Amino acid sequence: MKSLWIAFGCIALATAGLVLGFASNGLEILSPTYCIIGIFWVIALFRRWRGISSVAFMVFACSAAYATWRGFSALAMLAVIVAALSAWDLDAMIERFRQVDAQTLMPDLERRHFIRLGVIDGAGFLLGVAALTIKLRYSFVLILLLGLMVMVGVSQLVFYLRRSSG
Repeated sequence: MKSLWIAFGCIALATAGLVLGFASNGLEILSPTYCIIGIFWVIALFRRWRGISSVAFMVFACSAAYATWRGFSALAMLAVIVAALSAWDLDAMIERFRQVDAQTLMPDLERRHFIRLGVIDGAGFLLGVAALTIKLRYSFVLILLLGLMVMVGVSQLVFYLRRSSG
């Protein structure tokens, strides 16, 4: 199953980003911790342990947020979050595929999921880069309304992609 190996690559990318980020910013004592968490996440993925992926994703997301707060490269931490989110999503997809006995449909469903995930990851990463580079001076209320509009738009895009794919 290709999705298992792509999820492994996403976990490896997210782990490497955190390990290198913490090591290069003077907190190398935390790097082995993220190596262990990443290895444990991969083991859980291959051994079909449920629930580990959600916890690992939350640890990686909170760690990337903490690293950004400490002044680490925000772009690198954005890549960590996108990779961890992709791994979490692929783990959920793999679990759903294991519960269904539709082996003939799996390659097509897997391909469609990869396309949707790639679009969402690419759009999310590009929007994150735009948010990091564009400096705007608006009131908090206006920014809150714009953020709400973006969330509604992304949810509509996800619903449209789900509806059009099946």
